[in-house]
Amino acid sequence: MALRLATKLAKQQGWKKVVFEVDCLQIVEELNREGTERIESVVIEDIRSTQEFFDECCFTFTRRVNNFVSHTLAKLAISLEFSAEWKEAFPAWLHDLVQMECKGSCSDFCNLVSILQ
Repeated sequence: MALRLATKLAKQQGWKKVVFEVDCLQIVEELNREGTERIESVVIEDIRSTQEFFDECCFTFTRRVNNFVSHTLAKLAISLEFSAEWKEAFPAWLHDLVQMECKGSCSDFCNLVSILQ
């Protein structure tokens, strides 16, 4: 579900080159699978239909320990009664976490770095 929301947000923001790091290997494998042996799933099909909007779109597997920011935000989201959205100013704690995680791992392909600078 989080990946579906992330792809829709990236589309709404008008981003054209995106990388989605996912900590579920089965989802990454399914999204990268071509041919007739694809699993029929409403969520997977929603993600695939959004994927067509991007010039470059990549789904990669990363272990949860390597995706600390996403894991931290997911835990926060579970505890919230209402949704939270930050578009221009991020909380300092989130900014610090993202900078630590991105240091040395993001390329020009990463929209996140340009947002934070």
